[in-house]
Amino acid sequence: METITKTYKAVAYFRMANEEPATSKTVIYCRTASIHPNNCLEIFRQRDKLRQFAYEQGYSICEEYLDNGYSGNNLNRPAFAKMEADMTTGKIDTIIVSCVDRIARDYFIREDWLHQLGLMGIRMIAIDGSHEASSLSQQIRKEVQNAISGKKRATV
Repeated sequence: METITKTYKAVAYFRMANEEPATSKTVIYCRTASIHPNNCLEIFRQRDKLRQFAYEQGYSICEEYLDNGYSGNNLNRPAFAKMEADMTTGKIDTIIVSCVDRIARDYFIREDWLHQLGLMGIRMIAIDGSHEASSLSQQIRKEVQNAISGKKRATV
């Protein structure tokens, strides 16, 4: 019997909320990089927006993971690590985020992580639509522009 290998793009792992039934293994993940006093409530605004979306779509949230004051340049965050541990034990089948850059700002880190989600059968819902497909060259250009902008800000 011939083995068929399928290749998926990251967008294949995203589903619109109304495509599949809600489950009790749904979680939300929030991250903010800044803990500046002017932005201190941002993590809670993000969480409330996700809660509202989940409620409107019929999802029952079983866990909330919040990383306040952690960069999206890597995956070393306490709530994120806890979420990953819960994923490996089968406690999660759907993750709701405000946008995919809450997972990681770096395109390649994010795409690798999304690939792992797909292999685990976990779907992600980005409520801002940031999961829509774009070409690799567009993504790379965006990442380079972000890196250059970050370097300019650091040297000014």
